[in-house]
Amino acid sequence: MSAYIESLSPEEWEEFCAIMLRYHYTAKNFWEVPDEDQGDLGLEFFTIDGTLYQCYYPDLNVDMATYKRKIQRKITEDLNKLEKYASEIVVLLDDIRVKQWVLIIPKLKSKELISHCNKKKKELLKKNLPFIDSNVFQVKIETSASFPEGELFAKNIHCKAIDIPLAE
Repeated sequence: MSAYIESLSPEEWEEFCAIMLRYHYTAKNFWEVPDEDQGDLGLEFFTIDGTLYQCYYPDLNVDMATYKRKIQRKITEDLNKLEKYASEIVVLLDDIRVKQWVLIIPKLKSKELISHCNKKKKELLKKNLPFIDSNVFQVKIETSASFPEGELFAKNIHCKAIDIPLAE
């Protein structure tokens, strides 16, 4: 993980991920779900290939137990929203069948989080949600390193600030 990513706020991390994933998938294959009008249904982004994305920027300076607990809670809460908002998500996705749900975090620090994803996948599949492709569905954690070209593009775009002096 780079010092640049370490310096981001949770809001900046979400913006960074949007730029990175839009670049990776291209605009025509990527949807950002706005949260200003009655929330985002627990989805930040989805793609034409059936990937649902959620971003999370945990405090990286906490002890390992706290780090794992916060990420596990985030995964559990957001996967529960898939069932809670299933009727709305079906309409939002239209004909897209979900093959994976991905939590993007700045740094994966524990293999136990992978095990938690596998456990939650099995629990979610038992719910038989209509938009889930149960033959291939996965719950995963990724970092920006999974999208190297998109990460580089997002760093170049996101870190450029426009400084326009104001006339006095």
